Amino acid sequence: MFTATPINRCSMPPVPVVAGSIKHYALQHNQPLALAWLQVQAVILFDRSSSMDERDAPGKLTRFELAVSELAKLQAQCPGRIAIVQFNDECSFQPGGVPDKPAGTTDLAGALELVKRKNMDSPGMRIIVISDGEPDDASAALATAKKFANRIDVVYC
Repeated sequence: MFTATPINRCSMPPVPVVAGSIKHYALQHNQPLALAWLQVQAVILFDRSSSMDERDAPGKLTRFELAVSELAKLQAQCPGRIAIVQFNDECSFQPGGVPDKPAGTTDLAGALELVKRKNMDSPGMRIIVISDGEPDDASAALATAKKFANRIDVVYC
């Protein structure tokens, strides 16, 4: 992992960037993030809720550590092809590929709605959820998921 330093160092802190992320791809190819987005083939909804901080995953890892490990594998397999949308009680796009630490609740339905509203579910786009499977409202999440024509894969942590 390396850190991208903005041109105007006074305006914002450095942003962590993981090899294989969209931001890394854009930097490597000296292109704007918007052009790098055209290479995306999968959107990952990454659960960063408080429950991901439980230390009950194999190898005595937290669910979050396991999820980050699985995310890194996907980014290595498909460099520059994966968009990360992290969610808890809020959603945000993470072009650098580095999810924030666990906090808050698990609004999976809201994350799915964001992907749908922003047209990130274009034909052929893979949708992958990395989560511990404990959404705030499972029936709302399933109802929103049914609106997708795309298959939604789940990596359970």
